[in-house]
Amino acid sequence: MRDRGDSNPCERARRALHARHNVSRLTTCVGVHDACVVGERIVLGPGRASEAAALAAFFEPLVGDYTWADRKGHITARGTFSAVDSQPTRYCSYNATIWKVSDGKCHGDRDEGDAVQRWVHVDAATTSRSVWRAPRRRFGMAWWPTYPQGFSEAFGNQALALHQMQAAHWLPPDADLLPASSWFDFWISPFSATPLQTLQRLELAGETRCYRTLALCSLASYALATGKFRAEGGWRPWATMQLVAATLGPPALRRAVKDQARAWRQPSLLHPATLASTFLGSTVGTPVLRVVFAERRGRRRLANAAQLIAHLDGVRIGRVRLEASMHPFGAREQPFVHDLQAARRADVLIGSHGADLLNGLLMHAGASLIEVRGALFTASLGVWAAWYEWMYGFDDVVHHYALQLGLNDTVGAASLAAQHGSSLTPHHTWNLPLEPPVDDLIRVLRTIVDVNGQRERYYAIASQPPYKRKGTFSVRDRKS
Repeated sequence: MRDRGDSNPCERARRALHARHNVSRLTTCVGVHDACVVGERIVLGPGRASEAAALAAFFEPLVGDYTWADRKGHITARGTFSAVDSQPTRYCSYNATIWKVSDGKCHGDRDEGDAVQRWVHVDAATTSRSVWRAPRRRFGMAWWPTYPQGFSEAFGNQALALHQMQAAHWLPPDADLLPASSWFDFWISPFSATPLQTLQRLELAGETRCYRTLALCSLASYALATGKFRAEGGWRPWATMQLVAATLGPPALRRAVKDQARAWRQPSLLHPATLASTFLGSTVGTPVLRVVFAERRGRRRLANAAQLIAHLDGVRIGRVRLEASMHPFGAREQPFVHDLQAARRADVLIGSHGADLLNGLLMHAGASLIEVRGALFTASLGVWAAWYEWMYGFDDVVHHYALQLGLNDTVGAASLAAQHGSSLTPHHTWNLPLEPPVDDLIRVLRTIVDVNGQRERYYAIASQPPYKRKGTFSVRDRKS
């Protein structure tokens, strides 16, 4: 097992192995032989109580709380690990919170107004019978996701790490993947050869699964990876998303994604289908730059999106004609495959800071993302504010731009500034509606056309490669 200090030779060897295969050192797995998954619990054979206790102690500092990512999960107190002949009388479900071990309480999600105790009674005799009767599968991999609720968070905290492991050939092709929970199966399914199952679903179904080898893991969390851990190699968001695109949707879409893969990887301002019929040096036809606005109906919405589309649609920048439209990414009434198709038709995705922007990773190489930020909300505020600036910078395939607005173009910010004065903070403004000026937006689009999808030209307007934090081109609102 892992000693996180550099003085331990096993830990040094582990880190060297991860570096050699471009797998984050924050991903940690322990292989356990002859182990069973009984709902949300990991149950070992008889006489292995000390091994179960050692596993609990090992994962204690690694597993975070389901709802509160910065809190310990208290995995030992939950009763997650045990031997079949030494089971706890109860356990605390993964989607509940233990605030203090000393108070003995297993709380529901307070964010949802749930104050009910969530302890689950353990029937030791029934568990024992199910363990002995269950057939032994070859290999399974279980983990407890960090902060899995959000669309972007689930991608950053699970799919990226799974892609690293798959690229390193560390995931057996017949492995059963068993996250503790999953709100977005499509982030995990591409890496599983068998139908995706979760520990929570096994619990609800009363199903026990036993494995000749069970890998118990703590996956590297992009959200919690800071400093040198984020800068280490192996994070490939664009490549990960392309794998998702190649495994989702109807057969015709999957075939199209695979057939287009080569052209998709060639950096270009314009969509590969557009390049097939026209090109910038031609005197026949007009190249079309497809600009898609992400429609948001709640917080941080682009309040003047309809007016921007009306103004931009048909505008020419040099020889390129803009084609502007809007798409409601993440709409409840449509499956993710519709978003996939909309993003794959785009050359430029424009939206405010939020989960919609993750869909830009579905675009072709050389495409561009414009992230509109409200007054005072800048990437310097930390991991959440810089989420997409960082995410797009790792592969460096789709170029990230930021349109930083001031008080006058963040709806309601000027009146808040008059009210709060020098005490005005980003917490006051970051969820307000936004009205980016069309002239500033055209300036960014003109820069995108000049860059022409080429990495070297993108770097020419950026001080450093984006993943070093200072490489995102930013246009500031001239009205502020």
